[in-house]
Amino acid sequence: MKPKSSCIWNYFNEVNSNSAKCKLCMKTYSRKGGTTTSLKSHLKSVHATEYEEFIKSETEKKRYCKPSTSTPLQDAKKQMTLKETLLKNIKWCTSNAKSKEIELISEMIALQDLPFNFVVGIGFRRLMQFTVPNYQLRGRQFFMENICGHLYETFAKKIKDLLTQFEKIPFTTDTWTEPSSNVSLLSLTAHGINRDFKRLKFILKCHTFDGRHTGDLVLEKINSMLMEWGIIKEKIYCFVRDSGSNMIRAMKLGDLPDVSCTVHQLQLCVRTLLDSDEEIKALLSKRKKFSTLNHSQIAQTEEKIETEIMSLFDADTFKNEADNIGAPVEKRARMELPAEASHSNVQTVLSNILFSDSDEDDDDTTSGRCIFDKFVVMKSMLNEYNKEKRISISDDSLLWWKVNGNTKFQSLQ
Repeated sequence: MKPKSSCIWNYFNEVNSNSAKCKLCMKTYSRKGGTTTSLKSHLKSVHATEYEEFIKSETEKKRYCKPSTSTPLQDAKKQMTLKETLLKNIKWCTSNAKSKEIELISEMIALQDLPFNFVVGIGFRRLMQFTVPNYQLRGRQFFMENICGHLYETFAKKIKDLLTQFEKIPFTTDTWTEPSSNVSLLSLTAHGINRDFKRLKFILKCHTFDGRHTGDLVLEKINSMLMEWGIIKEKIYCFVRDSGSNMIRAMKLGDLPDVSCTVHQLQLCVRTLLDSDEEIKALLSKRKKFSTLNHSQIAQTEEKIETEIMSLFDADTFKNEADNIGAPVEKRARMELPAEASHSNVQTVLSNILFSDSDEDDDDTTSGRCIFDKFVVMKSMLNEYNKEKRISISDDSLLWWKVNGNTKFQSLQ
């Protein structure tokens, strides 16, 4: 059923398409043609007070809801006036109220930890041009000054107000080196419980370090950060720190209440235990190698090739090839390299290279040891030769070494 738009229905209930019942006198009245004219007449003649309320409601409704006589297609085709065109292309000035609202971009950058260069990206600029064409988007420098200046001061004031709620403030502090930028940092974090028994913490500052991390320098940085936030010594409950000698010395020199971090001590205990057990160290070393292999495509490829080559040196291979060393010339001729070698016969090609110059009088053990030594030398020469020359992708590398080895790598012939 189509919703009723007229305020007259606040006083009537529809019985059917041709009649309605008055809510005031509970009488049913005819409304031929589905119009509301008869209903309005009844309200005017019988319920004068309610009729005045109805007129006021209709007047207010018409004031705020002016129906458009044009269709959406006509609105789309309607040509803008010169004034509308000029206003559309005018950029808001920096003092404009709408412009200040859009400066929530600064908060977005700070809260999402975005780089300042985000505002000059073509994607962000196109989005702003489409959604708010009148906004004059500023550059990186503006947002740096706004965030590092005005926005920082605003939030710093709020944090100072929250810190005043704490009678005593416990702090945590730590030093570390950021690997991406090779910068040493000292952090200071305040903790506390407010009047609503909610746990709060604030990273007050990360101070850069220049030079050695001595206890004297650590104390100097901590005092500087406390002074910046207006925190007096009497309000300090304690400092939770690691067990580093420089941290211990800094607290002792500054006569600051401190306690060692339990988590850090547990980590030291676990690390000491792991380092003292050779079997665990070996296991961790192997686990680290597997982790590196799983995350490196090059390492996986090298591992696959090395596994395939080393499979040549199992007992069965040694035995079969040692037996073939003293075989007749006809049998050895069948071991010659094929005209075209593929990846499927890599083991055969390598086997022929390794055994091509073997001493026929050696026993199985000597032959196996000789094979392994030649493999080490061959692998070294292959790596060295690979640095000097690259063959085409269609050539078989092992066959190429066999046929085209030069005098510098004579043992590869």
